[in-house]
Amino acid sequence: MTAVGDIHTTENVLRLPGKFEQRCIARHDLGYYGCLTIAGIYKTLEHVPLRVDVGYFFPAIHYCLKSHPILCAAIKDADTERPSFVRPKQLDLKNHVRILAPMGDGGNMDDDEIVKHTIIDCHDRFFQHSDMIPPWDVTIVRLTSRARLETRFLVLFSFSHSHGDGTSGLAFHRTFLNGLRQIPQLASNPNSDSTFDSPAISLLPSIEKAANLSISWTYLLGVLIGPKLPRFLNNWLGLSPLSPTTTNTWLGKSISYIPGGYRTSVEVLIIPSSQVAGILERCRANGARLTGLLHQLVVYSLRQTLPKYSSSHAHAELVATTPLNLRHLIANWASNADMANAASAVYELFSPTWETSESFDVEKIWANARESGSKIATAASTLKNQPVGLLHYVSAFRKWFYGQLGKPRDASYEISNLGSFDPANTYAKYSESESTATLKTMNSWDIDTMFFSQPANVTGAALCYSVVSRKLGDLVICESWQSGVLGVSDETAFAKSVLRCIELALQQLLRA
Repeated sequence: MTAVGDIHTTENVLRLPGKFEQRCIARHDLGYYGCLTIAGIYKTLEHVPLRVDVGYFFPAIHYCLKSHPILCAAIKDADTERPSFVRPKQLDLKNHVRILAPMGDGGNMDDDEIVKHTIIDCHDRFFQHSDMIPPWDVTIVRLTSRARLETRFLVLFSFSHSHGDGTSGLAFHRTFLNGLRQIPQLASNPNSDSTFDSPAISLLPSIEKAANLSISWTYLLGVLIGPKLPRFLNNWLGLSPLSPTTTNTWLGKSISYIPGGYRTSVEVLIIPSSQVAGILERCRANGARLTGLLHQLVVYSLRQTLPKYSSSHAHAELVATTPLNLRHLIANWASNADMANAASAVYELFSPTWETSESFDVEKIWANARESGSKIATAASTLKNQPVGLLHYVSAFRKWFYGQLGKPRDASYEISNLGSFDPANTYAKYSESESTATLKTMNSWDIDTMFFSQPANVTGAALCYSVVSRKLGDLVICESWQSGVLGVSDETAFAKSVLRCIELALQQLLRA
């Protein structure tokens, strides 16, 4: 990528960010949260030059820019409390697309190692010159082919949370894949023009403008004074703190940030498609949702693993947070095909009722999974009293972030589940009358596996589990954390042990 800004200075103010977007802009500018990364392993039977140039992919990127206006939005005054979205007259795509040298074969790295290495690299890069260059990029790595005439690439879309949530990352990949499928001339046009005239398309309004995120006085009082009261008194008064943490909750180390010391650590667990089908079948049979089940498996696995790496937390409570996608509640705004910030969250307390015994109570797992799934579904069914609505009361986000340093975290871990990505959805706009040749071109690109990972979140939960699957394919769990904050003796060994425990628990459920 070039080091200069996008062509011409930013002239056109698009709109002011909403409160959620302001929070994301401040967090990224302060260095507290890097890049969200959604990746896919793409494959094609099309001829792709061995030494492929970034220009090979520009036509597909053009297609994305025309479909998602936020990709053409830079951020003016990101280092202030009054930022704004602005549109550069033109974008230079060389600022947004990079191809890394192959890491396999001679480099002796398999796909899993390449994915982990590249995701971490993407997470820990912060976008510079965001007043001129919209904060997103696409990283492409050629992978070793597994079949004759097949070419494979790892394609990572990384972006500031100011420009969208996790679902937005899937929307980008769906559009990018559609662009590849529609442009058969790619192979004969490797040096496409890197300049792109920003279209005069308005941004979607912020979630605060599109929806009524009402907050009741009871809910607000619970948030403001609930953390200062004993739990029994909150229950008696009918108040609910935003996060039900106590001094007995495992939260890792207190919130900390050292300039130049920000690092993301990532471990990856891939559940093969054959097991995914069996788990989903058992979820349906037991009236549970996958996210609810994953919470129980993470809780069980942390209970089994924490005592081995931190004896002082052997009987600690755990508090989980689950991001919610509110798109379905807001009429005439954004669908899952759009890039937008539509996230809120719900918190749940898990008391140490299982202790650390070796027993694996299948019936209790399913009962608790049903309960967790029900709580998440209830929280996602209304716009009233959503945590995102509380941002209305924050007037200075940078000051707020500075004020969090040294305080306890608000959750032990987070599970963010994007669900199943269906590449076939890109066919929706085509009729059955399309020629066989056109459909053959469309089918020449596909995605095998999807990955979703979040960067180190300085003010967030100690651990983050980001989940996505490819329809009828593998399910991938990326476990990420801010290096050095877990408060255990060996963070990498601990994280790997938790994932291994989750993997074994899933296998045990399949045998039950």
